Amino acid sequence: DFKTGSRFAHCRAIELGAGTGLCGIVMAKYGVSVVLTDLPEVVDNLKINIDLNHVSETASAAVLDWSNPEIEGKFDLAIISDPLYSKEHPAMLLNTLRVLEVPHILLELPLRPLFVSERNELYAGFDSLKYTRTKYVEEEGKDLFGNDQTFAYMEYSKN
Repeated sequence: DFKTGSRFAHCRAIELGAGTGLCGIVMAKYGVSVVLTDLPEVVDNLKINIDLNHVSETASAAVLDWSNPEIEGKFDLAIISDPLYSKEHPAMLLNTLRVLEVPHILLELPLRPLFVSERNELYAGFDSLKYTRTKYVEEEGKDLFGNDQTFAYMEYSKN
């Protein structure tokens, strides 16, 4: 539910693993100041998408590699969409969140059967980092290939 964006209008947010930047751009449309981050080879495309969507006043793009999470500034909110593609991702993402120390997380996860253990590792890691899940909603939809997929949308806050 991207209407959530208006609740965070006065926050400074970071989108982790932004890809095309869709989630961060939507949040920027709601007035959220957001830095869209991804690997170096993705950032130029993020900048183009920010310009094409006329959100350069509230959105920017920066390199952030989860294997070495270094970025300037503090953030109130992390936006994370579909972050699990390998067995290494949960630990890398959790370390990035530990370094960033964000108090709030918006997370979207496709509930793919192949990534059950990675999701469970991520959930356990949120617990160990003292995050509490404050919202959980499942919706049916289609993945990028048109296949039926269940998606979970979650909010977490620091205890």
